[in-house]
Amino acid sequence: MGKTERSWELELKRCWALFECIGAKSPKWLELNNACAPVPESSHLVQEDVFKANVKVQQVASYRRDSEGFLVWLAATPWNLVVLTPLQIAPFLREKRMQSKSAPSRALRALRWLSNCTGISMPLDDKQVVSQATVDKSKGKPELAVPAKTPTFAMLADMERMVEEAPTKMLQCVAGFVCLMAHAIVREHDAQHTDQATLTADSIMCRSYDTEQKRSMTFYAAPRQGVSKRDWPPAWLAVMEEFGLPGSDFLLLAPNVSFTAFTNRVAVFSDIQAGYRLLLQTTGMPAEESLNSSLHGWRHLLPTAARQLRFGVNDINEAAHWDQNSSMAQRYD
Repeated sequence: MGKTERSWELELKRCWALFECIGAKSPKWLELNNACAPVPESSHLVQEDVFKANVKVQQVASYRRDSEGFLVWLAATPWNLVVLTPLQIAPFLREKRMQSKSAPSRALRALRWLSNCTGISMPLDDKQVVSQATVDKSKGKPELAVPAKTPTFAMLADMERMVEEAPTKMLQCVAGFVCLMAHAIVREHDAQHTDQATLTADSIMCRSYDTEQKRSMTFYAAPRQGVSKRDWPPAWLAVMEEFGLPGSDFLLLAPNVSFTAFTNRVAVFSDIQAGYRLLLQTTGMPAEESLNSSLHGWRHLLPTAARQLRFGVNDINEAAHWDQNSSMAQRYD
């Protein structure tokens, strides 16, 4: 068996696993597994041809990974895969912009593949959906970012508690990730691209790298004692270590749809965002309300509090890793 054949064999197993995960929600799964009206064995080969989609194995792997990411994202919403509306799909594509400019269009192609493979009808040609997968160049300028809603200290205390009390170990890992973002005042991108995390007497020291220039390393720290008076980092690092995390150049792997296991895919923004929203729901926030919360808000919390307490601009800039001449601190009040 050649390298290409082995690659296809492995990828088709992963496609079947995704197909089984969706299960009875898929009309094609129901047809293939209908004991009352069995289909010939060759029907499974037909389904594998649908998986292959007349493209290379690398492209199918990309479709499958983005489809898995969509299902993880959907798990944190109150919506049903089989009755999605355009305004329920479009936010997923919009959030993919956090990953890269091309990520939304890739995700839309993946959703078309998922729909073809499962037989689940999705309004993917609706203008509201398509508009989120294209870059609007009509104005000649990028659109202004919508300010993220700033979390509260009570929410941060809940995240510190969830490091040990979240219902699954995957969500415990995400809770610690959120605590790290908040206490170190770092972006999701910087936190996820951390390859070292070490405990000291009073802090957790981390090293992050620039994805485009891996020779550029950044060191940052977060206090061990949280706002809930919990020493949250040891418990977090202990559960991370169970799964061999941090990885070689990332903190978190992507979870499965139920957040009961990690996959072999490195987590992207939408995966971690979904885990965060599930944590909010675990602490009592309604699912619909949790959709208005973003990981980006955690970078606002401590600078906002420092500004309200009349900390000096230079002190805030230093804590938030901004240049000393930056005006960023004056945006938070």
